[in-house]
Amino acid sequence: MPAPRNAPKSEVLRGLVDRVVFHNEDNGYCILKIVPEGRRDVVSLIGKAPRVVAGEEFEAKGIWEPNRDFGPQFKADALKLRRPDSLAGIERYLGSGLIEGIGPKYAKRMVEKFGPKVFDIIENESKKLEDVEGVGKKRRVEIRESWIKQKSIHGIMLFLHQHGISSSRALRIYKTYGEESQAVLKENPYRLAQDIRGIGFKTADDIAYQLGVAEDAPERIKAGILHVLETAAGSGHCCVPETEVIKKAIDLLGVEALIAPQIDALITEDKVERHSDAGTPARNEDAAIGTAGKSAHITSLYLPYLRAAEQSIAANVKSLAALPAAYPSIDEDAALAWVMKKTGKELADSQQRAVREALRHRLLIITGGPGVGKTTILRSILLILQSKQIKLVLAAPTGRAAKRLTESTGLEAKTLHRLLEYQGEGQWGRHRGKPLAGHLFVVDEASMIDAPLMAQFLSALPDGAHLLIVGDADQLPS
Repeated sequence: MPAPRNAPKSEVLRGLVDRVVFHNEDNGYCILKIVPEGRRDVVSLIGKAPRVVAGEEFEAKGIWEPNRDFGPQFKADALKLRRPDSLAGIERYLGSGLIEGIGPKYAKRMVEKFGPKVFDIIENESKKLEDVEGVGKKRRVEIRESWIKQKSIHGIMLFLHQHGISSSRALRIYKTYGEESQAVLKENPYRLAQDIRGIGFKTADDIAYQLGVAEDAPERIKAGILHVLETAAGSGHCCVPETEVIKKAIDLLGVEALIAPQIDALITEDKVERHSDAGTPARNEDAAIGTAGKSAHITSLYLPYLRAAEQSIAANVKSLAALPAAYPSIDEDAALAWVMKKTGKELADSQQRAVREALRHRLLIITGGPGVGKTTILRSILLILQSKQIKLVLAAPTGRAAKRLTESTGLEAKTLHRLLEYQGEGQWGRHRGKPLAGHLFVVDEASMIDAPLMAQFLSALPDGAHLLIVGDADQLPS
């Protein structure tokens, strides 16, 4: 269909960016004040760019559109930016605040001293910057380091923006990989999903598609398999039957033939573990037999850190369960009578039995749905042990759960992260080498605790510790 007779014609506009009015890093949308070539007046330009700096030279293709409030605006369908060549543009560019250590005053002095060679001086002969009044070694080093960083970021942002990736993500990618960013993305864009929080498989897959990665590329298949296992982990599963992993990976990736070989490749690379329900590492042929339904054993796939957490939990629980309680001598009948009188609540036979078990064993799990009396049992146990000067430590996985535990027991409860002194980046202040202090540790809402956190908590228990775990297996799984 031909364009309307009165439709404005597309034209190419060149000039200088005078000021950045608005720039959205997520989608590149920007509103600029520009000075077109051959004109002295400042006009508005609307377009998209990964990054834009006052003083840059631009080339835009688009149309002029009238605006009732701001006058004519140039709407750019395509916008290219580059460092300026003119002395006025260079001065504005350097003085824009983009380069640390250079403001308008130093920008003016540098341009006066070095003219159009100033960019080359900063990058390759920065020692000469000390010839500029007020620039010493410290400022000179700061300027050059900032220049190199901004140059690298700019190149990455342009590269990613050309492939439909937002500027904010480009910055996060740069912070993770530095100057290796483009090389990493070209080699394996699926590393983004593994290395950068907030970028999942689907985002990495979109980026890979933009970069021309084939649908059946091995790195794509591997990333999809890991995504299936990580999604399952988010729902509380430490492992997934291999047949189910294959099925979900086929649904996700739209390919079938390469999935089994890439599972084997991930196992070889120690990124996935395969185990049978017999408790031993499974071979590939075992998985094939299981898939065909000719073996009684089911093979499952683990992410290694979850397998390690599961094994650590099992070892610690087994150790605790093998030991009797080490409390001072307690007359159970007298203690039960005393606590029922103190609380004014008569305990049912099953509740009394639970209290007795807690006083006899190093480890006890109290589980059940709402209204079965878990809180009453817990309060009774804590009151009895508190009267024996036992140091009690209460915790829960979330702030809200910890607050409820405090309100129901009258004792301070902390989140597990606070109790274990979480320091970020997987670092903890409390661990096997620096254990917690206390005699009885109570953890409520245990179904909300994931395997790595539970493993960390159990490993931080001191020698001689007792553990009481409370929760509802059917409520709020981790």
